[in-house]
Amino acid sequence: RNLLNAWKGMVSSLFKKPLAWIVNSPVPNE
Repeated sequence: RNLLNAWKGMVSSLFKKPLAWIVNSPVPNE
């Protein structure tokens, strides 16, 4: 359970960081 929780948190962090970066960055084509 502990390992799964830590893995879940790591994956969540990995997805949230790029997602926030993409959302906060202006679209080059626009």
